[in-house]
Amino acid sequence: MTAKLERASTAVLMQARKDKTINESALTVTCQTLSEAGDAFDGSRLVSRELIGHALLLFMGLLAEAEHAREETKKDQLLDVAWDIAERLRKVLVE
Repeated sequence: MTAKLERASTAVLMQARKDKTINESALTVTCQTLSEAGDAFDGSRLVSRELIGHALLLFMGLLAEAEHAREETKKDQLLDVAWDIAERLRKVLVE
């Protein structure tokens, strides 16, 4: 699960760095993997720090790329995706 999230989040972040857009297919895999992690976590099993780290890196990277986006629409899209990732991560950790 961690390796899958790493590959997908790297693809999302590289596309965002390249041209300030979102790799939709990689984002879908990222979101699915975070949902799977939330389902797998039942209170008795700890979520991998590595998995959490990849999600946080993606979140912070997207925030940074949004800061550098010149077009408002691209900036808004990057921010929306970043905060969606943060909310999904919160669900993994809290719920």
